[in-house]
Amino acid sequence: MFGRNRPAVGFSLDVKVLTDHLNPTMAAPGIQVRWQEGKLGSGMRAAIRHLRRAGEQVVVIFPDESTAQCHPACDRELIEVDGQWVVRAL
Repeated sequence: MFGRNRPAVGFSLDVKVLTDHLNPTMAAPGIQVRWQEGKLGSGMRAAIRHLRRAGEQVVVIFPDESTAQCHPACDRELIEVDGQWVVRAL
């Protein structure tokens, strides 16, 4: 059915089970940003992309979420100050 016989090797991995065994303190501190409708064109998306390319973990908090639901290791936030997106400590 699949052509000639060939040797094969495979494995299965459940990522959710794997993450249950990770120590939350192993993760680097993250940056939270509150979703602001209409702000994507003002540089929010570019700022998030720049931070992620630099290796930062950026967590977006959507309108129906509370800040308490943010990744527990977020120690900074991305905010707009005078038209510029800056990271500041929480």
